[in-house]
Amino acid sequence: MNYLVLKSIHLIAALAWSAGLFYIGRIFVYYAEASNQAVKETLGVMAIRLSRFIMLPASIITLLIGLHMAGIAGSFAQGWFHLKLTILILLFGYQHFASKLAKQLKNGSFSRSSKWCRVFNEVPIVLLTGIVFAVITKNIATALIASGAILSFLVVFFISKKQA
Repeated sequence: MNYLVLKSIHLIAALAWSAGLFYIGRIFVYYAEASNQAVKETLGVMAIRLSRFIMLPASIITLLIGLHMAGIAGSFAQGWFHLKLTILILLFGYQHFASKLAKQLKNGSFSRSSKWCRVFNEVPIVLLTGIVFAVITKNIATALIASGAILSFLVVFFISKKQA
């Protein structure tokens, strides 16, 4: 298959996966803040469906096509790609944990606070920043600095919000 077609499919799948990663965290926030049991049940169903039918397939497609493209391009020998793979492992860990939390929503055993959910919701942006900067700049230091800058901004934001 044409490399640019593969790249396009990879990008679409990565965008769908990212959207799911961003949205599932918001579902957790809404659940933690909901007082209506019917709303909580609906959010539980939404989280499970998002996890199983959008995030999981999109992540698998992203991974498989990405690894295939990396093989074609010879990326496995490059340091920036090792950083990307490391961050991807963390992102899959986040997704796995989010899927476990979605099951807790569904069975009513979720007990995280709204504040915890808001912080948890920001993890994908830090990780995805590292991935994007690693891929675009192909520079490990730049990717780490960009992720660190986002993380620093978020820490300052949450600290200042707590004091306000």
